[in-house]
Amino acid sequence: VKNPSEPSRDRVLTMDHPESPALNDGHVTSLAVDGSNRLWVGFFDSGLDILDLSSNSIRHWRDDILFCINSIFIDGQENRTLVSTANGLAIFSTPETYHCIRREGGLIHNSVSCARTFGSDTGTIYVATAGGLTLLEGNRSRSLFAFHGLPSNQLYAMASTGNGLYLGTLAGLSLLNFKEGPRNFSRSDSPLRHNWINALWY
Repeated sequence: VKNPSEPSRDRVLTMDHPESPALNDGHVTSLAVDGSNRLWVGFFDSGLDILDLSSNSIRHWRDDILFCINSIFIDGQENRTLVSTANGLAIFSTPETYHCIRREGGLIHNSVSCARTFGSDTGTIYVATAGGLTLLEGNRSRSLFAFHGLPSNQLYAMASTGNGLYLGTLAGLSLLNFKEGPRNFSRSDSPLRHNWINALWY
């Protein structure tokens, strides 16, 4: 884990050391380090742990929303953490407080695989769900799904480049240009060897 306070060195954390706080579980699905030297650890079905690397203390989160964690994104520009769960999007303003966005708040589906912002456009949160893509823009939301040309409603990963927004789906890769619509790639018409895309590097 990179220690933000010591950019020239890496810091190795041995979690089974007698003086280390115990993590909630061993089935880790996601990791992120924020600007305050805290390690966020998401678990498959045991919630969320927030480990303060400076004080070696830990905070456990597990409730009706925070039990199955799919991904964690640190939005440093807005000083918030986006935690994608199987039961909604949890947005932390501090490690002690969060609010949740679900279908009644604008999401197209409650099962969120990943959520993030891109570049300087922190006013829009892109949310990949089991029902399509939702863009949260303040109090407004809009969604895209297979009806709009996506290869599948099941979305798993996102990456942004100068060409547009790449979406990893159950049925292939989609390059989304909001002016022209999606351009899709699958194993039948591209060098992809599998259609299920569950991770993208950007």
